Amino acid sequence: MKEQRLHPRVPIRLEVRWNGSHTRPGITTDISRGGCYIESIVQVAVGEVLRFEFKLTPGCSVEFEGEVCYVHHTIGFGVRFRYLTDVQLQTLLQLIDSALANENPNRQIAPMTNSGPKLVAA
Repeated sequence: MKEQRLHPRVPIRLEVRWNGSHTRPGITTDISRGGCYIESIVQVAVGEVLRFEFKLTPGCSVEFEGEVCYVHHTIGFGVRFRYLTDVQLQTLLQLIDSALANENPNRQIAPMTNSGPKLVAA
């Protein structure tokens, strides 16, 4: 099967919570500009739209919206991000740059700007 992703995945493990009828927990295994994979035993349906947040640090998280693209029952599911704001995209790029820098310490990381992610108090 041919790879359909437009953006390369980067291994990043973050705590994630999303809302369906209840708040649900999971862990990301990888993230790209276009989406992420979430490990969770909670069942979701392909096409379901989720509002979720990544926990970046204690007390700090960033919100996203995404559509479930595929499901591995009892393992996890893939999500495609929807309607990314400039701040959300910048946050994703900073996460990806940081993960890549950890894999390759000589890689240059783009500097942060004054506008940060939408923070949500935990």
